[in-house]
Amino acid sequence: MSEKVNEELDDEKYNNYKSYSTCIVKSRGLKRDSDEIDRVIRVHSEDGYILHSIVPRISEGETEGYILTFDSTNVD
Repeated sequence: MSEKVNEELDDEKYNNYKSYSTCIVKSRGLKRDSDEIDRVIRVHSEDGYILHSIVPRISEGETEGYILTFDSTNVD
C-alpha cells in the first residue's frame, strides 16, 4: 500500500512541471520575418501549443533570427 502512495506523490510532483518546445525562425527581412513568425505561431497553435515568448537572436548588432518558445504541457 505504501508503494501506491509513493507513486501517486511522484506523479503529483511531475504534474507541476511544464513542458516547452522551441523553434528558431531565421531573419530574412522585416516583412518576411513577420509573415514567417505569424505562420509558425499559427501552425503550432493549431496543434495545441501556446506561445510563451519570442526572443531575437542578435549578433554584431544585427538580428539573425528569432527563438520562439511554446508551452507544450497540454499537447498530446
